[in-house]
Amino acid sequence: VALSYASIRIAAAVKAMTTLCDVCEHDAIGMAARGYHLSWIPTRNKTGEELLFPGVRECLETVREKYPKCVIGSITNGLGSASESGLREFFDFEISADELIDKEGVNGDVARKPSPWPFRRAQTMATAFMRENGCIEESDISSLKIEDDAERTFWVHVGDDVLNDCKAAKQHLNCRTVLVRDV
Repeated sequence: VALSYASIRIAAAVKAMTTLCDVCEHDAIGMAARGYHLSWIPTRNKTGEELLFPGVRECLETVREKYPKCVIGSITNGLGSASESGLREFFDFEISADELIDKEGVNGDVARKPSPWPFRRAQTMATAFMRENGCIEESDISSLKIEDDAERTFWVHVGDDVLNDCKAAKQHLNCRTVLVRDV
């Protein structure tokens, strides 16, 4: 059984409450799950906002200005949220592996990068967003299929992991990639 990172954290909290605090398992599960969502996730998002790489906001502002019909999405292996980390105005969609595992029952190995699944889902979501918002002519939709080098100009994947982001995006979407490193 594949567990999301959130499920693993909650399970550890339940174990600690039942063994160290003598709380019955039923109550421990409820308290851990509620506590996790009420405290850890907002704290994680606030920390994400505080620890943005230098220049991220300015870079996204420039992309939005220069390419107003550009679609920007986020793919994360956890519950991270670019939108909830202070960048909501820049992102058109988000894919969270932990959310897919917890809410949709997607297998963990399939839901997480470097699997092709989150990249293909991003492709589907981006195409749907472009259709719904008039970002592209319907006749140009077929050119978004990632089949050869000609389409590389449509996709740029930015990530902080050379294998899970850059190598996987090139392999599954045949797109250009940018590796961001904290310096």
